[in-house]
Amino acid sequence: MRGAQIAVSKTSGAVLLVALVFSGAFGYAIRESPTVPRERAIQTRPIQAADDGYASSDGCQQCHPSQFASWRASYHRTMTQIATPDSVVANFDDVLVTQVPSRPMRLEQRGRELWAELDDPDWDGAGAAPPRITRQVVMTTGSHHQQIYWYATGHGRLLGQLPAIRLIADDRWIPRRSAVMHPPNVPLVSESGSWNAVCVSCHTTQGKTALSTPWGTEPLFSLHIDTTDSELGIA
Repeated sequence: MRGAQIAVSKTSGAVLLVALVFSGAFGYAIRESPTVPRERAIQTRPIQAADDGYASSDGCQQCHPSQFASWRASYHRTMTQIATPDSVVANFDDVLVTQVPSRPMRLEQRGRELWAELDDPDWDGAGAAPPRITRQVVMTTGSHHQQIYWYATGHGRLLGQLPAIRLIADDRWIPRRSAVMHPPNVPLVSESGSWNAVCVSCHTTQGKTALSTPWGTEPLFSLHIDTTDSELGIA
């Protein structure tokens, strides 16, 4: 009888162990689903990489669900987001935007990806006009009054900025220079790299610029840029 009890206990333990392993593997499979790109594997934009003792808001949710829900509905949480059809307020479905300093910008949605065709903001002045470039819009900043759109430059995690901003309440485009403060005597300049060097410090949680040399001391596209944050948005 005792031997039978031991056998049952061992069998139950084995079943429990298998169940726990399966449960852990299932949870891991959900987190690491191939349909959701792992942040570390993404090379075209700044990534979320919690370190130095920082934890994401998911950890807070377990013990503080009501506070988590309140924060999640706030403008702080959506201050910086990965650009998707769900997170952008503007229409990207074959839209022509004329509120730019040069030739109109065309927006396009390819499945779940957002793309823009525009005059190159980093044009070196050679030739009669800036070359046209087509870039994927990968991030947004702003969720209350306006939304700014950032595109992958193709130079590591360096981001460029679309030359027009979407006013949320008015539901219209305006030139970027009409919304972002600048000295009146400063000519139109590229905003490439400004998110990596400036915006990341206040519009994310534990943002790290990670520039190989201070911004402005070397040609922008010669820098090694590995910008990270513990969490997009303000948490």
